[in-house]
Amino acid sequence: MKVVYNQSVCQGSNTLKCVSFAYDEWRLLFDKVQIRYWMAQVLNNCQKPYGLHIRGYLLGEQITYLILEGDRASYRKFYKTLNKHSLVMLRSYFKIDDVQAKAADKYFSKRRISNMSMFQIKQLRNSDYCNALLNEPLIYQFHNHGFISFYEYAIQSRFCSRIDYEDGQGPVTIEKTQFNHPIQVETV
Repeated sequence: MKVVYNQSVCQGSNTLKCVSFAYDEWRLLFDKVQIRYWMAQVLNNCQKPYGLHIRGYLLGEQITYLILEGDRASYRKFYKTLNKHSLVMLRSYFKIDDVQAKAADKYFSKRRISNMSMFQIKQLRNSDYCNALLNEPLIYQFHNHGFISFYEYAIQSRFCSRIDYEDGQGPVTIEKTQFNHPIQVETV
């Protein structure tokens, strides 16, 4: 099911569309002051855009992750405004796919991404949202595949129907019996 929110067109060289979300709808998701500040800039201030297209995925009434889409210059402009701590916490709520990872690769080396994933595990251990997930030892298997793979697993594994990973003796598949398809929210 697709839900389309009120939207406006960001001004700028990219003239990409952005979504004007009501701040209260996101308030409970971003529990750090810096995250709330930067997301308010991205989501609610189209006059000063980062040139990124924003999509959110909902599981029932709960937002599970967002996707930022844009060109390489837009990614660099966005990420360079965040200090390291803010960036790690921010990315813990965002799903970045392979195409987006390549776009950001100029700014984040693979080594730095891997280091950040380890730091992120420690940060998320204090988060109620991820406590149940991080109690599973197999989370540490995924950081070896780089930041992006760990990130996707950390955010989605509680909601996906199947998880494939390797435990040292071979491939392992975990089937999730209760699976809710996310609701896509995007501009049109």
